[in-house]
Amino acid sequence: MAKKKAKKKAKRKTIEVLWLNNDGGGYAEKLRVPVGTTVEQLRRKRMPDSYAHDHTIRVNRDIAAASQRLRSGDSISVTPKNVAGSR
Repeated sequence: MAKKKAKKKAKRKTIEVLWLNNDGGGYAEKLRVPVGTTVEQLRRKRMPDSYAHDHTIRVNRDIAAASQRLRSGDSISVTPKNVAGSR
């Protein structure tokens, strides 16, 4: 009898999320981020010159808290609160 090798479960160190940026031209991008990344950490990394209070950030279509941890498959949408040139 041949012994079957036990498969070791590799612990995931990153997760995949979808980043939807509606600021300006708008685009969607799949990203790999470390497990435990928060909404605020991702916003700072992707939009370093912006302020959180200038945007509405949603995770899976629900408004998200800055401290919310992202999960694999989450969709993060960033929309400006004021459109340039509007009153």
